[in-house]
Amino acid sequence: LVAVENGQLKAVEKTRTRGQALDRLHEFAAEFGQHAHGVLQHDHESAEIAARLHERLMSELAGQFDLFVYNSTLSALVGTGAVVVAILETVLE
Repeated sequence: LVAVENGQLKAVEKTRTRGQALDRLHEFAAEFGQHAHGVLQHDHESAEIAARLHERLMSELAGQFDLFVYNSTLSALVGTGAVVVAILETVLE
């Protein structure tokens, strides 16, 4: 798992299985509180996995999580089968 903090990409954690990685993504989103606004992005290969994570986040947290398919350009950068979670900490008006 990697994160972007202050514009820097850094390794956050290693997991042995995809299931453990998805559990850690859920924990990551939950750390931002019950009313977080997040975005889940996935490619076509990981659509079912992302949908299950989205359903879990929506049922367990009171926040809003949008689900999007990322384009082939981003897929080339992050690799196929990736699931991306982005959290908006500050709501801009």
